[in-house]
Amino acid sequence: MNFPQRINFAALMKPVADILLGKPNKRLSNPPTNVRFGTQGSMAVNLEDGTFYDHEAEIGGGTLDLGLVNE
Repeated sequence: MNFPQRINFAALMKPVADILLGKPNKRLSNPPTNVRFGTQGSMAVNLEDGTFYDHEAEIGGGTLDLGLVNE
């Protein structure tokens, strides 16, 4: 596909995570590199490179994948 401009999906990770996951676990987070969600911090989101990893489900990916995992 040819897009008129490149989309920076990494820059979109924070607003997407905020909408889908709610408030981060401040006690377990280490922003901006590693922000944790959930009471045990099992959802790790890297806001610098726009990736996530769910340690409970053993699945990870990028910004678009996060939307699919949380359907």
